[in-house]
Amino acid sequence: MRFGFADAWMCLWSIVVMPLIVHKACLQWMNERAPFRPARQNPSSCSILSQLDLHHDDTQCRYRRSGRMVLMTRSEALMWARFVAGGKSPPARRRRYLEWGMGGTTEAAAMLASHGSLHITSVDSSSQFATVLQSTSVPIQQAVQAGWLSLHVVDVGKTAKWGYPANWSNRSTQDRHVIGTAYATAGGVLHVSGQSKQRHAGKDELYDVVFVDGRWRLACALHARRLLRPNGTVIVHDYTRYRKQLAEWYYPWQLEGRLAVLKPRNWKAPHRIEERPDLTAGDGAAG
Repeated sequence: MRFGFADAWMCLWSIVVMPLIVHKACLQWMNERAPFRPARQNPSSCSILSQLDLHHDDTQCRYRRSGRMVLMTRSEALMWARFVAGGKSPPARRRRYLEWGMGGTTEAAAMLASHGSLHITSVDSSSQFATVLQSTSVPIQQAVQAGWLSLHVVDVGKTAKWGYPANWSNRSTQDRHVIGTAYATAGGVLHVSGQSKQRHAGKDELYDVVFVDGRWRLACALHARRLLRPNGTVIVHDYTRYRKQLAEWYYPWQLEGRLAVLKPRNWKAPHRIEERPDLTAGDGAAG
């Protein structure tokens, strides 16, 4: 009996390739159904976390040194900091962190950057708020000067409180989509070339952690899929408001209050945000 190339290939497929495929599928299945994982504590984040104080009814906390408010509970802020700082000490390289929505987390990330563990890209829709934040935060000023922090303000027109675009109901559907897409891509800074998951600048510019806490959160969460490093995570604030829509692209890895750490569903390629005008139709609150 002759043993040909086709027989050899079938043996290789059944002995090596097929078990690897089954193993990967099983790991993915277990990850989605396993209990939420506790985040590992990074010693470099301890000094940052020690500055957090509970405020009022545990719906907010603040930093002692600057008095900057963080619109999270202490437990939510702790989980955010642990994932952003990472689990290695010291890290082999600066972790890359992207956030939509400037504020207390920007200052905390800037503090982490001073420990040599982080490079930050922060996006917002209000130039007035971004100017005040930078002018009143010494850690942010230092991080910008050192090149560890890049601040990007997207022109969405006149804004109201929390950076919501004003007079949004008077905008055409096309204008809404253009503005929402510009915000999600930081005015082209976070543009993705074609169908690739890589940005124009290459793999070194992808992100380890993405925090979605600004406007048009669904559009930003969808776009984040194309900006993540392998094994990267997306953190979403007010997760329960977007849980059903996010389930198309992510599964929950850990939950704490209104905060969720998400992992991408590897088997389903996401749409590009240019193909989803429904995600930018709102005023940035519900997507």
